[in-house]
Amino acid sequence: MASLPAHVKLPSCLGEAFEEEKARKAAALDRARRAAAENGTPGHRGSDAFQEARSREGGMDRAKQAFEEEKARKAAALERARRASAESQGAVPQDTRSRGEAGMDRAKQAFEQEKARKAAALERARARARAAGQGDPSEGLGLGPNAGLGKGRGRGLGGGFGSWQLGRGGLGARGLSGGGRGGFGRGMFGGWAGGAQALSPGVLVRLYGLKAKPELNGMIGNCISFDKSKGRWQVRLEDRPGADMLFKEDNLQPVSVDEYEAAQAAAEGMDSRLADKLRCPAEHGMVVEVAAEVYECDVCEADIEVSTKLMYCDRCDYAICEVCAVDMLRREALKS
Repeated sequence: MASLPAHVKLPSCLGEAFEEEKARKAAALDRARRAAAENGTPGHRGSDAFQEARSREGGMDRAKQAFEEEKARKAAALERARRASAESQGAVPQDTRSRGEAGMDRAKQAFEQEKARKAAALERARARARAAGQGDPSEGLGLGPNAGLGKGRGRGLGGGFGSWQLGRGGLGARGLSGGGRGGFGRGMFGGWAGGAQALSPGVLVRLYGLKAKPELNGMIGNCISFDKSKGRWQVRLEDRPGADMLFKEDNLQPVSVDEYEAAQAAAEGMDSRLADKLRCPAEHGMVVEVAAEVYECDVCEADIEVSTKLMYCDRCDYAICEVCAVDMLRREALKS
């Protein structure tokens, strides 16, 4: 308690009270000092609170440090996982894609080479077919001068397998009469042999000289009736049952029964020769079949039309059209 200035004078009763209060506070202060001395350090309670605060702060620091370490560990693990994912979706699949693309390129190259090879084979077959009117080894096989000039798989102007297809190509109007090339002259099926047989219902005829539908040339049919209003004969074709068609008399050649049967026998002989001589690439035997649906020649890739003969290997599902079959038979003849 502060002392009063010397010039201030208090009444005697107030002076006594002031001195007593001063003495009391001095005694209380002295007791506090003694108690602090007995406890060893002054302000023991304050020191305990300070230590507790520091301990709490230290614990918080340790927890914070552990949290940061765990956070860093998880971040590192996440980074490793991202790198592994990037590698699995990047370099390895890219390598796989590269290998796949290389395989596709090789397959495409092989396909193009095979396509070019077949195109070259087709062109050679066509060239041989165009040159078939000149002397060639097919004469010794009885293939006739039109061997290989049939429609094949949708091309050509008539006949099938030359002399192989009955009534077409070499076994047609030029196939089996006496004289002519290879022993087969131009008198087959009447007509060109100076046939005196007139057209009448029921007569067998062969189509020839058609320009609007050249694919019908060489087909055999029966005369049904004469349409006077149109000046044409109604003909029922063997290769197209149920599809009667009208033709001019100039496009019909009468065919005798004997000639027709001779053509059948010759065609069957050709079937036998083809079956005996030809083999698929796997050296399996092949059979002569009549296409019930459109096939594709595995040599020249041309279409083999319905009702057209073909050589077929059932084990390999391998088909050969008429042009290629005749060409292969010709080559076999050259070897022997």
